[in-house]
Amino acid sequence: MLKTEKQVTNEKRLNAYLELESDWDGYGAESFEKELIDFAKELLCNIYKQPKVFPTGRGSVQFEYENKYGRYLEFEIFSYDNIQLFFVDEHGEKIEKQINKTEINDWIKHFYEEN
Repeated sequence: MLKTEKQVTNEKRLNAYLELESDWDGYGAESFEKELIDFAKELLCNIYKQPKVFPTGRGSVQFEYENKYGRYLEFEIFSYDNIQLFFVDEHGEKIEKQINKTEINDWIKHFYEEN
């Protein structure tokens, strides 16, 4: 499968997180585990639409989506069996829960549905 420019950029970002040393954020954040970064790259290969990607000080990787209607979707990836979802709809209603990797694309599609 051919990678999009956004996917290539996201994978480069993830690779750069492997070079972050302990306390990279100035608040005691640990360096990133290769297994986590590899899992995040695997998710990117199978994801419906590429997210914005960020490191967190909690040792996780965050995938983020926002739109002009006030919707917000975030996946915080701690490990292959610990993905936390945070979703806010256009009315400010929030959902927070743990999901598995097979649910990610369903949530992304839901995020992009017409309001």
